Amino acid sequence: DISNRYWKPIGYNNKYLTEYRDLVNETETKPARVFMGIFDGNNKTIKGLTNSGYKASGGSFVTNQGNITGYLYGLFSATYKATIKNLNMTDVNIVIDTDNDSHGVGAIVGVVRGSFKMDNCSVKGNIKGTDGIGGAVGYVYLVDSNHPDLDRGKTVEFNDVSVEADIY
Repeated sequence: DISNRYWKPIGYNNKYLTEYRDLVNETETKPARVFMGIFDGNNKTIKGLTNSGYKASGGSFVTNQGNITGYLYGLFSATYKATIKNLNMTDVNIVIDTDNDSHGVGAIVGVVRGSFKMDNCSVKGNIKGTDGIGGAVGYVYLVDSNHPDLDRGKTVEFNDVSVEADIY
């Protein structure tokens, strides 16, 4: 139970996928400060995720094509080439007010970049934001004109994912 506790999302606010060069593979750049890999929740339940007390730093705010400025929020703020599985979330209460606009808010992931897979996950609760709002995932990028090679040709897959939430 993490109710009434401050939560700083995993993959802290990097929707634009600031890049760094992979020293092992000189030809490929990879995004910095995002979650990459596999997260297995082992069928555990996280209760009470809230953005109460969370204040994104000024540098983490972004402006989308609709000219909406805001920040990303979820258990994970941003993922790239990731799999999340076997995770349940209950009593989620994420409320982004108009003073703190959002772009990419979901209970589990704010923004998905690159290939992504979610298996056997559930969300129950309340999620409010201004743009790119969803139950399990807030926003999925399939092609970004700023970084087209990072998203082009990637697959996004959801299997056995349920959402019982007020999303507005």
